[in-house]
Amino acid sequence: MPGDWTRKRGSTWTWYIEDVPDPRTGRPRQVSKGGFRTRKEARDALLEAQAALRSGTFVEPSKRTVGSYLLEEWLPENQPPRLRPSSYANYTIYTRTHVVPRLGDIELQRLTPSTLSGFYRALLTDARRDGQGLAPKTVRNIHAMLHRAPSRRRPPRLSGPQCGRCGHPAAGSLSRDAGLDP
Repeated sequence: MPGDWTRKRGSTWTWYIEDVPDPRTGRPRQVSKGGFRTRKEARDALLEAQAALRSGTFVEPSKRTVGSYLLEEWLPENQPPRLRPSSYANYTIYTRTHVVPRLGDIELQRLTPSTLSGFYRALLTDARRDGQGLAPKTVRNIHAMLHRAPSRRRPPRLSGPQCGRCGHPAAGSLSRDAGLDP
């Protein structure tokens, strides 16, 4: 695309894309991503970003963490009447008690299906204060909440075969005895 380029900044390379519409205002702006060791790596990443932009699956580079997104944006946006009061209360407890302590510092864009599988496995084995695991139904509820929460922000690379729309384990595959099915 015209107006897109790579440039060396210090010891690393950065790509730039012009005229990316701002999601809030719709006005064109510049987006960049740096940290590439070589010009070829930056150029390859630029071509991937351009292809994603053309197909409508582009996710803007961001340092936003799972914890900040859930606590500062998703939970406040989904207060009743958007969710039932009981669902909102449960989601708040799940977020503060289980999700933020274990996944809160991970950047949203670095959240992978394998990270979530390990998280679910840990919930099934040692999530309670007494060292026991949570009930499989509770883990399925946490999965449903996480599946619902970042749906409009999830990068397309998280699409996978296990859950259909995401790469999380399918809700029916969670059991305390068997762990998580791969």
